[in-house]
Amino acid sequence: MLKYSSNLLASFFNKFKLLISIVFHIVTVSFAGCALFLLGFYVIPVFAEKVPQVVSDISTTQANLSMGKDSDGDGLSDTWERKIGSETFLSDTDGDGLPDGLEVNLKKKKH
Repeated sequence: MLKYSSNLLASFFNKFKLLISIVFHIVTVSFAGCALFLLGFYVIPVFAEKVPQVVSDISTTQANLSMGKDSDGDGLSDTWERKIGSETFLSDTDGDGLPDGLEVNLKKKKH
């Protein structure tokens, strides 16, 4: 009788371990499914909305930089310097220690 109860208890314990293992796997798969759902429907679209803005900013910056040659290396193209009245061969037209390109960008940020 003791041997039968011992086998019954071992069988019950093995079945309980199997049940716990199955429940653990179901919970893990459910959690992974929920995480992928949230990633696909909430997280990725938020970043996808920002991609056109970032690409637009990069394109604008590249367009500003590619306006032409920068003879004095101050960050402004010669064409742009002629438009604003600064010297194309002096990186610091007004002699205040700041390159013309930096001054123009600082003034843009103030306005």
